[in-house]
Amino acid sequence: MRNQLNPLSAKILTRGGIKWVELMGSTFLFAAVYLLLYVGYDFATALAAMHFDLDPILFYDRIQYLNNDGWYPHCVKRTFIVGPLLMVGVGTFSFLLYIAVRKTYIFIRLSLLWTSLISFGILGQRLISVPFDPRYELGIYAAYMYFEPTTNYAIAFMGLVMMVSVGMLFARPFLQTASSSAQVANDGNRRIFFNYQVILPFLAGSVIAMLVPFPENIVPNAVAFLCCGIMLGVVTFQALTMGPVKLPKQTQWERWPIVPSVTLLLTILVYRTVLTIGMKIPDPDTLF
Repeated sequence: MRNQLNPLSAKILTRGGIKWVELMGSTFLFAAVYLLLYVGYDFATALAAMHFDLDPILFYDRIQYLNNDGWYPHCVKRTFIVGPLLMVGVGTFSFLLYIAVRKTYIFIRLSLLWTSLISFGILGQRLISVPFDPRYELGIYAAYMYFEPTTNYAIAFMGLVMMVSVGMLFARPFLQTASSSAQVANDGNRRIFFNYQVILPFLAGSVIAMLVPFPENIVPNAVAFLCCGIMLGVVTFQALTMGPVKLPKQTQWERWPIVPSVTLLLTILVYRTVLTIGMKIPDPDTLF
């Protein structure tokens, strides 16, 4: 079997199949989307905290609260539920938007799929951490809601069920990001395509996203990547066992990896400049 796959892999890589530049494009896209969602989660939390006059300052690795006198149960519960709700909204909206634009450029569809999957991965990390580490937002929320330990474990189990369920929805969409039907025509081609378009970009992108805020928040990032990996494991199993996949007519642009490359560079620049010195959060009451 191995002798059959090696020539096939070489053929696909050299004749209009997966190109190394596309591998890098998907990798940079994953890393950029994760970093943006990572700081977006904290920004939403800080914005909610500012509503309660806690004077938060957003850094790339934490939120600093200048006014700690405003913490009370109502404030805590409202502040720390905003981030998870944002991930639910972003994940759901991105997937629905993908369905609406599934005939457009590959980088747009991939960015929406990565956005949705990573959003649910970050949410899954928060959910499964509730009974094990109460320092995270949902753990604090659960403590202020006086949940019993069994309830906390039920929340973690719900997180696992959510990740498996979400993963089952993503197999066909990821396969439909192929640039030609030959890439997903049979199990051999499909496995190679999935490795280069999804699995390797996830692994390499996780390393990049971990190095940007390194050495801060290694554990929560690693758990979030683990949650994404669980979903991608389900996605891969589904993709390799389902029947033929019809590719929709799509707009082609061979230089699409330029967009995720620029996006990642700009994201890293913001991380290492604005978010290193800290960003003062505006009062949401003056914005809306």
